[in-house]
Amino acid sequence: MKGPVNLLDYATRAAVRSRGWLSDLSPTLCDELLRDAVAIRLQAGHRLFASGDRAEGLWLCASGFVRLSRESSGRRRTLAYAHEGDVVGAPGFFLHAQECDADVHRDATLLFLGRTELQRRLNQWPQLSQALLSVLAQQVRHLGEEVCDARYLPLDALMAKRLACLWSQHGQALHPGGPANRIKLAMAQSELGELIGYSRQHVNASLKRLERRGLIAVTACGIVVHDAAGLRAQFSEQRAADPGRSDALEDRGDALSTTDAHGHQRVLATDAVQFVEGLDGDQRAGGADGMAERNA
Repeated sequence: MKGPVNLLDYATRAAVRSRGWLSDLSPTLCDELLRDAVAIRLQAGHRLFASGDRAEGLWLCASGFVRLSRESSGRRRTLAYAHEGDVVGAPGFFLHAQECDADVHRDATLLFLGRTELQRRLNQWPQLSQALLSVLAQQVRHLGEEVCDARYLPLDALMAKRLACLWSQHGQALHPGGPANRIKLAMAQSELGELIGYSRQHVNASLKRLERRGLIAVTACGIVVHDAAGLRAQFSEQRAADPGRSDALEDRGDALSTTDAHGHQRVLATDAVQFVEGLDGDQRAGGADGMAERNA
């Protein structure tokens, strides 16, 4: 771990305003908020906080990656990888305790905003509070999609969707001036498995199948996407092949619901968190048919 940086340089300020929470706020408001921030450079492997820790404030990712994960029944599941512009620890800030583990995945620069001063700013500037609520709403929506993907999508369609998403967020050119076709977020196959809920062996087999179809290449430099449209088609074709099952949570007022194979609407829960916590073991692993495969 490296110590705090006393002065936020222009690149750091620009990075945290590039997307996410601060992207739609005025430069004046951002500068005023960041005046209270402390920049810290952390090395890969450093634990930012653990589930249950007291939340002393919020973190903003200026560079690098932070892995958010939770462990249940001896198995770890990756929730997301925070990167440039992302807020880390927002749910914990409001709950006063962290609800997941946060570990630096690649050397990162993070800005820390302490609770007392940040709370004062949120009370003072309604637009700042509204922007943060928007971040939380997007996280809930993402969680709902993740739950239904894990429940309904077969492995290759799920893998294709995750790779397409990673490529759109973290695409990088292999050569100067070339297309942004390499996923710069480097992950071991076991880490990719923790992201989609499958074992390393099944991740390896799925990657090979997608590679044989000419969609990707697994190289020493990471995963290279040759056909992003083809990856998206893997997921789209799955939806078309099984129109009676919803691959995403449908909004019915304040409830989360899904449609079964007979077209009947079924309410799952009043929010995504309740839905996840209410699933039994087989449902969390993707149903009875997928449970044996994922644990193999």
